[in-house]
Amino acid sequence: MDTHVVLPTTTHTHTIVLLHGRDSTTAEFAPEFFESQATDGRTLPETFPGIKWAFPTASLIRSARFGTEMSQWFDMHSTEDPHEESQHDDDQKHQLSEAAASITKIVNEEAQIIGSDHSSFDGAYQGVRTPILLSHAQDDEVINIKYGRELRDELTRMGYQVEWREYEDGGHWVNEPRGVDDIVAFVRRHSSL
Repeated sequence: MDTHVVLPTTTHTHTIVLLHGRDSTTAEFAPEFFESQATDGRTLPETFPGIKWAFPTASLIRSARFGTEMSQWFDMHSTEDPHEESQHDDDQKHQLSEAAASITKIVNEEAQIIGSDHSSFDGAYQGVRTPILLSHAQDDEVINIKYGRELRDELTRMGYQVEWREYEDGGHWVNEPRGVDDIVAFVRRHSSL
C-alpha cells in the first residue's frame, strides 16, 4: 500500500493517519483536506506543525456496480443503501480485512517511530483506547447521515470511544470552519498538543 506522507515542519511528536474516500486518491484528498481552514484561518498543518500526516492509498478494486476498477478500501455496492445484500458480500469482507491489516501495519510502524506513549491503537483485552472523531453533514448528498449515525452507534456498542459532530451543511466534505475547529479540539483533547 502506497502512503503519501506530509512531514512535520518541527520536531515529530505525533502521526495522524487519514483515509481518502471511494474513487479518490491521496493525491486528490491530501491537498484538498489541507486547504480546509479553522476559524482562525489556519490549516491543520499550520496548527499542528509537529504532526506527521499519513495518507494511505486504497487499492484499485473492481466495482461490481460500475464494472470498472476504482480506488476503494472495499467494494461497497451502494452508497444509497449500504445494507443492501449483494452476491459480493464475501469479497467485501475479504477486501475490508486486507485494508484493515494494511492500515494497522502503518499505525504500528508509526508507533515504533514515535513511541508507544504517543500511540493508541488497542483492542480486546485493554479495551479500545483509540478515540474516533466522526463528523457528518445533514446535507451530505453521497452518504445519508442516518448511516453515519448507525456507524457511530455500532462503534460505540463495540466499545470504541466515539465523538460525534453533526452539521447542517458541508455536503460530502469537512464543514468549514466548524468541522476543522472540531478536529483541532479533538486532537488537542486526546494528545499533548
